[in-house]
Amino acid sequence: MPASRLLQLISKIAQSVLRTDNHLPRSPRMDGAETWNDRLPVELLDMIFEDTDSKTQKACSLVCRDWLGVGRRHIFDTVVVRSDTSFDAFLQFLTTHPHISDHVNELYLLGPDRKSKSYKAHKFPLVDPLTLVDIAMAAPNVSSIKLEAVGLVDIPENAKARLASLPGPVQLPELSLTGNPLAVDHSPVAILRLFYLFEAERMQVELSGGWGPSPVQAADDETPIVALPWQVQHHSICLKKITRSQESHLDALTHILVPGSLRQLHLDFYNWSHIDEMGRFLQHVGDSITEFTITFGHALSMYNFRDHTPSEEEWASYGFSHLRNLSKLRFDLQAPLTGDFDEEPPTWLDNTGIPRFLACFPRDLPLHDGVDIDVQYVGDIVLGGYGSVKPRPKIEDALLRFENLTIVGLWPSSTYGGDYATDFGAQTFPRLWEAKLLACMDEVDECCP
Repeated sequence: MPASRLLQLISKIAQSVLRTDNHLPRSPRMDGAETWNDRLPVELLDMIFEDTDSKTQKACSLVCRDWLGVGRRHIFDTVVVRSDTSFDAFLQFLTTHPHISDHVNELYLLGPDRKSKSYKAHKFPLVDPLTLVDIAMAAPNVSSIKLEAVGLVDIPENAKARLASLPGPVQLPELSLTGNPLAVDHSPVAILRLFYLFEAERMQVELSGGWGPSPVQAADDETPIVALPWQVQHHSICLKKITRSQESHLDALTHILVPGSLRQLHLDFYNWSHIDEMGRFLQHVGDSITEFTITFGHALSMYNFRDHTPSEEEWASYGFSHLRNLSKLRFDLQAPLTGDFDEEPPTWLDNTGIPRFLACFPRDLPLHDGVDIDVQYVGDIVLGGYGSVKPRPKIEDALLRFENLTIVGLWPSSTYGGDYATDFGAQTFPRLWEAKLLACMDEVDECCP
């Protein structure tokens, strides 16, 4: 029977179930009698469920126990929990309903919606790392936990004794803590605990909401040196919004990480700060990293404007030269590729900052996957036009210095149309374009979405 016909059959059964509003019991099977189960493999039913909407899946799960088992795998594959207080009730639900928690694959723990009264009143859920460990253990097949608009606090004093009884870190493919409310900054100690209580293939943490210290983290400003009974293997780490007002944890990660385990690193700077720590960290892990992304255009530009121009000694101390095995390098440009007026001089970042940054790397970097640059193709629209394209010859010189350069990709923060992307990109980097080393992309490709 064609899959489309089976899908129609499921829809009819679902509509019937919705009308009767009764659970259909599983019919007793008589010897020699043939049922739909004999003709329809569960694997095929599973594939059909995958192509149906959630309402149909829920209705079909009421047909019989076999359908219920298949339905649960799809209905509870992705679970979204939104709260403005805590996730304690959800944890209790998971521990008391293993027939459901076993099917959770992707888990979203969210604070209130930005348009809600709770968000405007700064009512956000607070969660500690040990509670997250309990949630992960209660959902044994979860592969991704994403927290947004929540506050991370340290473990309560009466629960810290449990840390000694943990056998090791919880292994998880993906863990992210992003979308911080502006009024809440996380506890530095809690973030550090997160890094060694979980062993994630991909760990993404937004360190700050962008404001100063808040009551949530005021009690533990001084991050203690933690004696760990184990080290962890994080294959990919993304630290977002590195700022002066919060710990960067780079020094601590130097001791936490298993040597050689880190492959991908993204550092996103809100301020050009903790740079000495970055240098020590890159010296420690640089040889194992194959993909490095740095978002620092605005931070470095403001550092130059407000503080001073980095000296040669400072550039050397940043540690970029330790990244000797990069297959991919990615960075951002602060200024749009088009400017308002023809006579505008090049910015310090375009003329000096980025070229000097690129000069820190060995010229024989592998760069099998090329160099990616995050750009804005278009700045302010002037008199109905896009302004003048500003070539970046110094950046182009620095890129062409790499002996193994195969491609430079331009990735926009928003789309403008393929013709504009190619036009503006080719005029900004004409020699790369002529050498067929430039790809001007129009779609958005965030490094750490």
